[in-house]
Amino acid sequence: MNPSSTYYIMINGKPLGPIPIDKIRQQVISGILPPGTQISADGFAWKPIEMLFGSAMALGQSENAFGSTPTALVPYQLGSVHHQPSGVNRQNGMLPKSGGFYSNPTPKSMEFGTKMALILMGIAGLISALGVGFFMIANARTRYEDGGVRGNPENSQNISGNNDVSRPNLNPDWPAIIEKTSQSVAFIETSKGTGSGVLVGKGLIATNEHVVGEDKEVRLKFPKADQGSRGSYLGSVVFCDEKRDLAIIESKVDISFLKLGKSKSLKSGEDVSILGFPSLHDGIAPFSSGRGTFSQIITFPTIQGVEWADMALSANHGNSGGPVINGNGQVVGIVSRGHMNKAMTKWIEGHTACVLAEEIILAIDFVRRQKDK
Repeated sequence: MNPSSTYYIMINGKPLGPIPIDKIRQQVISGILPPGTQISADGFAWKPIEMLFGSAMALGQSENAFGSTPTALVPYQLGSVHHQPSGVNRQNGMLPKSGGFYSNPTPKSMEFGTKMALILMGIAGLISALGVGFFMIANARTRYEDGGVRGNPENSQNISGNNDVSRPNLNPDWPAIIEKTSQSVAFIETSKGTGSGVLVGKGLIATNEHVVGEDKEVRLKFPKADQGSRGSYLGSVVFCDEKRDLAIIESKVDISFLKLGKSKSLKSGEDVSILGFPSLHDGIAPFSSGRGTFSQIITFPTIQGVEWADMALSANHGNSGGPVINGNGQVVGIVSRGHMNKAMTKWIEGHTACVLAEEIILAIDFVRRQKDK
């Protein structure tokens, strides 16, 4: 995380910010922000606050902390890491590390008035920061529900769905929905195999990290698009997160993209459809669709800190990276993997773990902010 003049802080599980760094310093010194408070420069990568300011700040030694350059927050590494090709933002599960507790004493020689002034200053700063934070959250939530992305209002109609995103369509016309959405489903060819993907922004295709692998460039086709738009296109891998099995590909594709819904707003038993290219026959990529239902949000004991959408549907090799569509025609996940029982001894048939739409939104937002730098 690059040094910044403003940061987000996590309070009661909710991000607040952006907040000026001086305000945060005051609250750390006065003891208002406790050890272990999570802080982020971009709202995406989080770390304990003591890793930003160091022990000097924790002890209130302003001569060592004020004006110093914040230390970079290093992503938590889990498992093996792929070689990172230039130009590709490869994340590997950016989880906060838990930090140790520390005390926050003040010098005994400090006069009572000075102490009170600092306390009152800290309280005033916190109230101000919380006010700004709540306003920002309310504003971001409004943009999100209206089709926006956190921190990127100019793209408000480019990614997520509208206010109906959390309202299930109880009587979807699936043939019409599949005919329309299938035009945006990509067949992906890599150096080691094939997979599926889906357009979720102008020229941005979401797929799995395990589909693109080490490749910096892939080939894309859209077999269900209009005749003149089917491809083949060259795509550049601009983002990978191995832990979340998520990748973003950028390509000069002039095909309409699909809106992203909310995986966590799905109701258990709600109908969904899976789209993709599960196999090859004589060099042709046949399009396939299947029906199923949303089951629940799950976690895997071997992949800490990541949630998945458990879909009661069958997927095959080649479906990886393909979209899961709800009754409103919105992407509510992309196919990732099957999963096993608790003993990790048997595959659970008819169930597929999918990357959450919320993770895709964050990844696209991250890619766009990186391009704006």
